[in-house]
Order: sequence, then C-alpha cells, then structure tokens
Amino acid sequence: MTVICPHCQALHFDAEKLTKSTRNSPKFGMCCLQGQVNLPRLRDAPADLLNLLHGHHPLSDTFKTSIRQYNAAFAFTSLGVKIDHAITNAPGPYSFRINGELHHLTGALLPIEGNLPVYAQLYFYDHNQQLAFRQQNNPRLDPQIMASLQDMLARVNPFIGLYKQARQIMGEVPEGQPQRLSVKLTADFGDPQCYNDPNEQEGVAAVIPGDGSEEQSNDCDIVLHLHGGQLKQISHLHPYYTPLHYTIIFPTGQPGFHTNICSHFGPQNQQRSAKVTQTAYYAYRLQQRTLEFNAPLLWSGRLFQQYVVNAWASTVQNKLNWI
Repeated sequence: MTVICPHCQALHFDAEKLTKSTRNSPKFGMCCLQGQVNLPRLRDAPADLLNLLHGHHPLSDTFKTSIRQYNAAFAFTSLGVKIDHAITNAPGPYSFRINGELHHLTGALLPIEGNLPVYAQLYFYDHNQQLAFRQQNNPRLDPQIMASLQDMLARVNPFIGLYKQARQIMGEVPEGQPQRLSVKLTADFGDPQCYNDPNEQEGVAAVIPGDGSEEQSNDCDIVLHLHGGQLKQISHLHPYYTPLHYTIIFPTGQPGFHTNICSHFGPQNQQRSAKVTQTAYYAYRLQQRTLEFNAPLLWSGRLFQQYVVNAWASTVQNKLNWI
C-alpha cells in the first residue's frame, strides 16, 4: 500500500485507483469519495494503551487475546446481540459473527440490590471499589492490565467525571431523604443543520436533579436514571453510541457517526449527498492513514472485528428503518 489518496491521505494499492486515474494524478473513490468526506483524524492512544496494542508490553499477547473482554469490562454500555459462538470459538483464524439485530444497551446508575455493579454502574464508585468489582466480574482477566486500563481511562475519558459528579451530589443528600437523580448526555454540535468537526464541541453532559421523567429524550439524548431494572437502547445515530461501548478504541470519548456531518464538493464540483451517510462514514474510518498510525482502531484485533460487524449491522438496521 504505497499510493496515497490526495484528498484524505488514505493508503492504497495501485490497483485500487479509479479507471480515470493517471500515474501522476491518482484518484480513489472507496475512501473519501474524492474529497466529499472529510472527517477529523482519529486521536492517538495514550502511551500505556499503545504499548499494549503495539506489542511493547510483556502482557501484550494476553491483552490482545482477550481484548473484547477487557473492553466489555470498561464499557459504559452492554452489547445486546446474539453472538454465533460456533464461529467465534472455532479453531483457526478468529472470526466474529452475530445473528439478528444488534443494540447498545444501558441500565440504571445503581445496580439492583444484591447484584454486582456492571458497565456504567461501575463508574459510580470510587477508584478502588471499581477495580475490586471489575476483578470480581472478570476473574480470568489479568489484574495488572485491569489496573493499568482503569488508571488510563480515569485520566483521559470525559464521561467518567460525570459519574464522579453524580456520586458527589448523592453524597450531599441528607440521610433519610429520597435520592432522585439522572444523568443526561446531550449531543449538541452547534449548527443543527450541519456540523463537520465533532472534536471541537463534544456535546453537553449534565447531572439533573429529579428522576429524569421531566426530560424529553430523543436520538440526541441519553438519559440514565438512578434506579430501575429495565435496559434501554441507545440510538445508533447518537454520536456517543460508539465511544460509550468501545472504550479501548475510543478512550478519549471521540464522538462517532451522527446525521449532521456535511459532505464537501469533489474536484468536479460533484456531491453525492448533502450529509455524510453512515456507509460513507465507516468507509472513511476503516482506511489506513499514516497520520492515524497511533490510533487504537486498526490495532485492536478481535475488538476491531467486532467494531466492523457492529458498524455493518448498525448501517443495515438504520437503512431498514427508512423503508
């Protein structure tokens, strides 16, 4: 892969050029539709995560073999899907396959009495309690790796501070008084008609007094309630749909696809659509670029396979919703 797209810097094989290309002026359509898609570059991984992914840590092999399990241990949301274990656990090269629909699910901020906290509920506890609960939930995972990942996410992940804030507010409620609280993640990217760079303004997160029933939730909101056993689906179109689950791939909470990413005009003033489609978004994201060498996505092995299957399932399900 030695030929570079002049628009998005994706690396290509020479045979991937469009037929109207020349040697001195290569043209490609699969990466960015000749400049019509222009997304912010993926952020670099923190050094400690990068060492695990690049094989520079003595426990790298252990980590990469179980990377899906480590990601699940630190995800804010669960994966609602039927995994085909006959394929996933088969000998030979690793494959990840699902049957039926796929959803990301979230529950209450506090676990049901008698149950261990899981997913986002873990972030409601202090640092040492989180680690202890994670090790109880995942006894087969390496404690050293778990501690390193937890320290790393505590430094760089923006969502964790929100749960700390909620915990502090709960601690200020007088003893005996009912605790009514919700957490709301609102995707607010400025101009509702068009937004090109979700890195510049990453939405609004707030701790809201009350049980959240006063808030009108939609595709732009994720409202988490203090109590309740029912799981809720997160919209595939929410910018935080991806980073809330794939904390290893997007440790800094970099937003994912949403419906207000504008397309650009190509070199012949062509524009396939006014907004970047989900298919075009993921086609752009899955390319290799030198500037994104230290981003976790393409280094995440088995978790990368899950991400790609998730992207495909999400895209197909959203297309069916329009029929």
